[in-house]
Amino acid sequence: MTTENCIIKNQGKCINYKNSDKLSDKAANFDVVCEFGHRNVILNSVPINLSDKMKEFSGKDIKGLEFLFTTENKREVEQIIESYQKGTKPKGNFTRGMYFK
Repeated sequence: MTTENCIIKNQGKCINYKNSDKLSDKAANFDVVCEFGHRNVILNSVPINLSDKMKEFSGKDIKGLEFLFTTENKREVEQIIESYQKGTKPKGNFTRGMYFK
């Protein structure tokens, strides 16, 4: 989700528009990153992963696959890419987003 009202600036934590922070809601933590000045992007609490469901998209008008890594470390990026290459279920917590609702 994108907000035009900067959460980080409103908390007095803004330094040169290159900050990040977290929001908490019950048991979930959402990373908040600055984008284009004082706009914030609130990230999902867990990554979206469809690595073991790609066969269900065959025959659809999909031009390619694009990854958007935000707060993942090098090892997490490697594991995600490997799960897509092998078509295996991802490790750890993840969501399917709204793709299968």
